[in-house]
Amino acid sequence: MRLLSILTLLILGCQPKESLWEPHIVCDLGAPATMGETPLKRVTRSQYDHVLKDVFQLDAALSSWLAEDEQSGHFVSNANIAMDMTTVQMYQTVAEKVAEQLDFSTLDSCNLLTDVPRECAQSFVEAVGVRLFRRPLTAVEVDVFLGLYDTFAEGNHTAGLKVVVRALLQSPEFLYHPDYRIAGQTNGEIIPLDGIALASRLSFFLWDSVPDAALLDAAMSGALLTDDGIRTQTLRMLADPKTARGIERFHAQWLGFDRLEDVIKDEVLFPHYTEEVVSGLKQETANFADYVIRYGDGELDTLLSADFTILNQAIETFYLLPEASAIEPMKPVYLDSSKRAGILSHGSVLAATAHNQNTSLSRRGQLIRERLFCQPITQPPANANLELPDLGPDATTREQVEAHTQDPVCASCHEKMDFIGFGFEHYDAIGQFRATENGQTIDASGEITGTDVDGFFNGAPELADLLLDSEQVRSCVSRQWMTYALGRELDDRDGCSMSEAYAAMHQPNNLRELLLSIVMSNSFRNRRADEGGVHE
Repeated sequence: MRLLSILTLLILGCQPKESLWEPHIVCDLGAPATMGETPLKRVTRSQYDHVLKDVFQLDAALSSWLAEDEQSGHFVSNANIAMDMTTVQMYQTVAEKVAEQLDFSTLDSCNLLTDVPRECAQSFVEAVGVRLFRRPLTAVEVDVFLGLYDTFAEGNHTAGLKVVVRALLQSPEFLYHPDYRIAGQTNGEIIPLDGIALASRLSFFLWDSVPDAALLDAAMSGALLTDDGIRTQTLRMLADPKTARGIERFHAQWLGFDRLEDVIKDEVLFPHYTEEVVSGLKQETANFADYVIRYGDGELDTLLSADFTILNQAIETFYLLPEASAIEPMKPVYLDSSKRAGILSHGSVLAATAHNQNTSLSRRGQLIRERLFCQPITQPPANANLELPDLGPDATTREQVEAHTQDPVCASCHEKMDFIGFGFEHYDAIGQFRATENGQTIDASGEITGTDVDGFFNGAPELADLLLDSEQVRSCVSRQWMTYALGRELDDRDGCSMSEAYAAMHQPNNLRELLLSIVMSNSFRNRRADEGGVHE
């Protein structure tokens, strides 16, 4: 049976694929830079909302009126689907809603009793335009937006400004990232980004939003184009609270809990799993990752194995602590290290990788296999039976899965995921700890194979200990961060940048150093033309 299982695995292609790059590539410092193609990207929904907050102090999730972001691997990046009329109309609708909700008395300093309205309008266009376009507007652009103001104001200054805002928010200069705007670039050529494009790429990576005045000043002065300049700005930005946004967006997409509110749970079995709890679980993981990277030691080991978390009021009782803990902003709360270890044992991650009533060994195992080892699992064949057998009301999920995988067609794929997923069986469908299931003691023993840390473990904390020793995990995490930072899939031409990023994190095992190395890399600071040839 074992031999048949292995043969079926190879035939169906369920063997996890190796990573596409070698972390120990030796790169010639004098050789020309290499990197993958740079697609033209539109801002994502979360970026849109963060821009509204930063530029207009508008704290509203208006991007929910926009189409869903495209998925590129594990991360969102609007780089593939062309703009169509439906999308154009969506942007128009949102722009109109923004203009109606703005408080122009706080955004416009014009005193209509003493100031000339059109001069005020010009100041408004220039001040708001430089934030939205991530660069100063040209004289022609200022005239275009002032022309709209003149046409629609008709004696009503605010009405004219509303039209200006609507037009700015629908402009391609706002909706698209500016790293495509390099004149005369020929096919395959690699050219350094100018200061403006680099500032935009940096701010959307770390802040999920537009640059601030200090970053734009560094861009326009040329300081950002130097090693010292980009290092200085990156360190400054990492210290800014807005970096929590980028950290949250990365981890939510990487670990799959970004749409946790859409993962429905059985209300009868889990009546206390409310919208407030879901929001609290997502906030907990975001705050935990932010604490580790920006306030704590910054180490990947801590992220994966910490015996503490950052609680909030919504999930104060979720972890069933024996005593109430004082909840303070960004203050660690210590958990039972025999039950919880690091971010993979967070309720957000566990609930996102479970069914509505029961756990899912496959989903949880697949998460580890694909997102921490970069070993993609292919989709099951069309004739695969995905239903677990009914072994009676007292059967555990483990018993059902073990019976299900007696079929070699099922075993071929499931053995790569479920044997890891067994280690998470102490957590139910919403991620709460349980010692028994259907009156039987939980067996959380598992095995990991096909990696550089193969072995047996019992429970998630022991699995976390194995992951800490894995070079493959460190290289995969480096790859995930680089993919998120660039907003595109990587290929072998990014090998040198990836190798440098991996080396930066590997030596001190520090995620802050990883982020800094990514920003300093060729793949981040340059652009490569696509197959379309010249870009004007």
